[in-house]
Amino acid sequence: MDEDGNLLERLRLPESLVGSGDPVEGNPYPVEHPAHQVWIDATRQAEMEVIRTNADASSLLTPATADEWMPTLVVAKFDVWARRGVRVVWTDNAVDQYDAWLVGYANTWIESISRLVMSRHPPLPAADTVLAELRRRLAARVHHWKAEARRYRVRQEAHAAAAKAAMQRPPSDELVARRRRAVQKYRADHDLDAVGFARVVGISETALRGIIREDSSRFSRSTQEKLLAAIGMTRAEWYRE
Repeated sequence: MDEDGNLLERLRLPESLVGSGDPVEGNPYPVEHPAHQVWIDATRQAEMEVIRTNADASSLLTPATADEWMPTLVVAKFDVWARRGVRVVWTDNAVDQYDAWLVGYANTWIESISRLVMSRHPPLPAADTVLAELRRRLAARVHHWKAEARRYRVRQEAHAAAAKAAMQRPPSDELVARRRRAVQKYRADHDLDAVGFARVVGISETALRGIIREDSSRFSRSTQEKLLAAIGMTRAEWYRE
């Protein structure tokens, strides 16, 4: 009876399958911050990728792939969450914070896998080899994602420069019409009239008209950011002719 009970316990799926393995607790950005929704969307995408990675890994573990399996799986998950994090590297300070997060996350994986392989009795024969390979691969991915963060930042600055240039000239009739359609779509999707939209987004109808037509006397930068965050558009998209 005990043997049957132990067998059943060994066959039970681990509780870790319930979660996604997200290394960041909650959304680090408040609701009013433009990055709040970006983080939500990127997290959902990352969760789908992690689930697919886990599904594929379950069928790839064999005696022949045992030594490579763990480092490969860890690096795949590391890449998923690093890709999510780079989506909100919007400032030079955020680049530095992201660099530190990458190193910390890599070390957390190394420590976790080290405890796992060394807790076996006896320890896995290739434990040192597995850990050394994991460290080598994660170090390479840290450098990769540091470079990606800088590439992303350079691209943002280029978009910002283009947006600034666009702000210095009146928007075309076509651009004004496209902005209006974006606002109208949001109102239709959320079943809001003009009053409801102003209440939810926190801007007046006058400010909205000013933002759409680029009448800077009627709105502030923070008001514009509220609108863009609500309708899910970046400044580059807002100014793109």
